Amino acid sequence: MPEPRLTHRVLILSPYVLGSARGNASTARRTASRLEQAGAVTRVVQAIPSEVAQAILDFQPDVLHGIHVGHTLRGLGNDPANLPPLPLVLCIGGNDLFEDLGVNPNQDATGEEEGETRADSVRLIRQAAAVVVATEAQRVTAAQLRGSGTTVFLAPRFPEVGHEPIPKLEGLIASAAGGERTSVLVWSGALRRQKRPEWILPIHRALRGIFPTLVTVVAGPSPRDESENASSKTLQGEPGIALLPPFPGGGPGHGCAGTLLALADVVLNTSRTEGMSNFILEALAEGTPVVAANTPGNRDWLTTQALLFDTKEQAVELIRGLLESPSKAKAQADLARGWLAETASPEAEAKALSEAHQAALAPSEND
Repeated sequence: MPEPRLTHRVLILSPYVLGSARGNASTARRTASRLEQAGAVTRVVQAIPSEVAQAILDFQPDVLHGIHVGHTLRGLGNDPANLPPLPLVLCIGGNDLFEDLGVNPNQDATGEEEGETRADSVRLIRQAAAVVVATEAQRVTAAQLRGSGTTVFLAPRFPEVGHEPIPKLEGLIASAAGGERTSVLVWSGALRRQKRPEWILPIHRALRGIFPTLVTVVAGPSPRDESENASSKTLQGEPGIALLPPFPGGGPGHGCAGTLLALADVVLNTSRTEGMSNFILEALAEGTPVVAANTPGNRDWLTTQALLFDTKEQAVELIRGLLESPSKAKAQADLARGWLAETASPEAEAKALSEAHQAALAPSEND
């Protein structure tokens, strides 16, 4: 029997402008595509109170779909009481578990702070008609907070990566390498504490001691505060580091992430906290080996398909092994691609999102 088709209108609240290369914006774009694949009519709006209110008036949606608990809350003016009389499907975003829902981001360490709990974010996740998650840890946490797992849906994310040009990218890499043929390491993200950007420099310097022309490309949004500006200036002055200006994300199958990954030998993730990183997913899909921090959010879903490390020194040795052995790098990439093909597809993601929306619209869930 064919899956029932959606027929309703969905307003998707994106944390960032749709054309940006931010991870949660990618999730918003992909969610719109998947829901349309399932039959829904969608519109995406940035999660700013005035824009959300106007879009509700203009679009007359049947369901709101929020991407990221904290950003959805901000789109409601930081007050769950502002949620309009519409079912809300809420997608747990990158650092929601640690920044809003109180999960300890350093469960195996001592002396580290616990995750922050924002009462209004907890209240919002309980108010939602359905919750969409990307990993098993997110599913367990959401079910505990809501008191039931029946309206928590695990949607297997399947990235669709674009290969549009990035102006001057190859020249930037060549300049950082001193004109020599080189290996390329890519780190992507905002230069914020959660991403642990202070590890980029020591890892890069140690690798440059082994591979003198190695280039580390640091890609992400423009710095937003004094701390991020300081990190950017430090990296900018380091030989072999290439800071890549922000580039567009595009829609599913569009954008520039694939262009960057095609030039990368290894992707490095140093995060203190993560959910399911879209850039790591894109790297797996493109066959670029991933070396990632062994944080709870990463190890919840990254097992054999990525190499995990606890210390900077371990990261250096893992990256060195991949750069020195093309066969090892290829085997790692093939393993990751195989895992993705076995666990996710556009159809499976669309099906899970469709089920979440059907549950949100069911009279038994809203009476």
